Amino acid sequence: MARKHLVHVLASLNPEVRTRGILSTYSDLGPFEPEALLSRPERVHFTLSQALHGAFSRMYWEKRAWDQHPNPSYHSATSVRRRARYNSLLAPGGASFICAHPSLTTRVSSAVWSCMLRRHLDTPVYDDSRSPLTCSHCGRAMDARGDHAANCKHGYGVVHRHNIVRNTLARFAFRAAGLACDREVPFLTPGTAHRPADILVQPAPPPAGALPDRPTAYDVTIRNPYTAANLSLAARSVAGAADAAHTSKLQTHQRIIRAAMHLESAAPLPVLDWHFMPLAFDTLGAWSAQTTAVLEDVAHKIATRTGTTYGIAKTRLAQRLSYAIWSSVASATLARMPLHGTAPPCTAQV
Repeated sequence: MARKHLVHVLASLNPEVRTRGILSTYSDLGPFEPEALLSRPERVHFTLSQALHGAFSRMYWEKRAWDQHPNPSYHSATSVRRRARYNSLLAPGGASFICAHPSLTTRVSSAVWSCMLRRHLDTPVYDDSRSPLTCSHCGRAMDARGDHAANCKHGYGVVHRHNIVRNTLARFAFRAAGLACDREVPFLTPGTAHRPADILVQPAPPPAGALPDRPTAYDVTIRNPYTAANLSLAARSVAGAADAAHTSKLQTHQRIIRAAMHLESAAPLPVLDWHFMPLAFDTLGAWSAQTTAVLEDVAHKIATRTGTTYGIAKTRLAQRLSYAIWSSVASATLARMPLHGTAPPCTAQV
């Protein structure tokens, strides 16, 4: 049933764009040639569903093996990476782009879609068999799976991903919920260059006779769970990298506010004219626990305002955010494609 459901879902996902990416990525997963698959696109979706079904099944059983294995040596570096990946994909928002509805905001090129699927299945994006890979933007060493592209701050990448997610939240979350919001609001912390409000959301009008609430400054942060600093955190708990990013943002904000007001490090924070709340994600789409609570509340407001159900509102919001994160990471990965390299064939084992 799970495989049939995946076939049904994938068959509705923008086939004119995705079919070419699926062919270039998964043409060797089954005993079919690309020319034959072009004439029978339903086999393309079935082949992809086989890959995803196998990946999800393997994810479930390896997660159980990790939890129950008594030998600490079983937790090798490869297993830690897989555990981190599973914890991110199983978290709220993780890999929701797979079932995203076709729209103008979810259209990508076949190359980007192919890269998104390769990263989802954790298969190589670059061919490193000929020579060592180096980043064309910063000159540092790269890995075949493209993890470096999610962190490289030179050129196109990190800032673009941040802005795409910020704009998606402002448009499809807060404004869709009927809340007034502004982006990149300055001067909230006088005397510093700190800009905590990626999105400044005004509160809903209070009931008659009640005092208005303070606006909330949301700070968007996205962390890569595959880095050396985050891998153990991501492997320890579901959405571990996103939760760590949330805690780090709060500590940074508190330190800056205390320094701006000349307070000691142990002094309590004064009451400001606005609330501060990080919205933390990781590059696999997972939401932190606090971000999940915020977006679930926003989904309730969207459902009330649009007359739809809460489940549909939350699902569509998760799909848009996941698509924004995954497509921006894939675009940054392709922007650093080595000149000699082409995408390696995806093996049948996933």
